Amino acid sequence: MKPQKQVCSLELSKKLKELGVKQESLWYWGLFVRNDGQPNRWELSDRNILNIQNISILKEKCSAFTVAELGEVLPESILTIRPYQKNEWDYKPKDKWQCSICGKNGYCCMSDVFIDTNLTTEMTNTEADARAKMLIYLIENKLVDVKKL
Repeated sequence: MKPQKQVCSLELSKKLKELGVKQESLWYWGLFVRNDGQPNRWELSDRNILNIQNISILKEKCSAFTVAELGEVLPESILTIRPYQKNEWDYKPKDKWQCSICGKNGYCCMSDVFIDTNLTTEMTNTEADARAKMLIYLIENKLVDVKKL
């Protein structure tokens, strides 16, 4: 599987960095100033590639969190699923992913706040993006403390 399908998108990575999530990951989005005359562009790189200076100069970077890394920081009450759709013959997974908060009796208790379990992120193309969107929601709504992640 390509790394781009295993890490959160550049847009979500930038948002997580803006919210103060610690920038430690196996993968990074890096804004490279090219030495070969090509336009500057964001590229996905692992830690080792970011240190190669003769290809280009790294101007900016943000963590491209993997599915596993996001799963480690999300509360246990978060469920990531690939919803199924019924067709004529059987159920098949949709091409999208979603994250949901689950709990007893229709509610989930996190940080002494009760949340309706119908809350889900928007459907996304990758599991990493679904988890990243849920983490952004939890941080923005002060349901998790970014300093404790």
